[in-house]
Amino acid sequence: MTMSISEMKRQAREQMKSCKTNPYILTLVYLIISYIVGSILIFFNNSSDSSAMVKLVAFIIQCVTTILETGYLWWALSAKRGDDNTDEFISAFKQSLYIIIINFICNIFIALGLVLLIIPGIIVALGLNMAMLCFRDAPDDGFFEAIKNSWSIMKGNKFNLFMLYLSFIPWVLLTAVTLGIAGIYVIPYMNITIANFYDEIC
Repeated sequence: MTMSISEMKRQAREQMKSCKTNPYILTLVYLIISYIVGSILIFFNNSSDSSAMVKLVAFIIQCVTTILETGYLWWALSAKRGDDNTDEFISAFKQSLYIIIINFICNIFIALGLVLLIIPGIIVALGLNMAMLCFRDAPDDGFFEAIKNSWSIMKGNKFNLFMLYLSFIPWVLLTAVTLGIAGIYVIPYMNITIANFYDEIC
């Protein structure tokens, strides 16, 4: 990896400025939809009704949340590459089954790592972190190949990604202090930086 984390973040700030779609308005809409979906999920999870139907609805809502997050990440990658394609959200919903499967498999591997010890779980999570982006770039290869590709490109890069996430801790804290308002800036900034990281290691 030739580009430093600070350079990736600087590029992300420049890429945000050159977006055809206003990244802050897009993120605000994304956050509002995510908040509504999340509130519905909390309602069903806290429901005293433990019927199969309620559990099914909660599962579907959780899947929608995962697809929305993936769509946003895909948009960030397109913004980084100069396409700034909001249709990435539509693409994510079209590929919803594969996204759910990738998320499920990755969570299983991460959970197994966490069962062993915290550190192996973190290592696995970092190694599989790029699976959704790998799938976005090569959907015809299938979901399992996307997971394998993520693990492959992250060899030797896990620590760098870990440091990248650590560098955003002050921004995450700022988002928490401002009750999520700062997230309108932080979320696109962080996701486009991750997109820069992905393209750098591919």
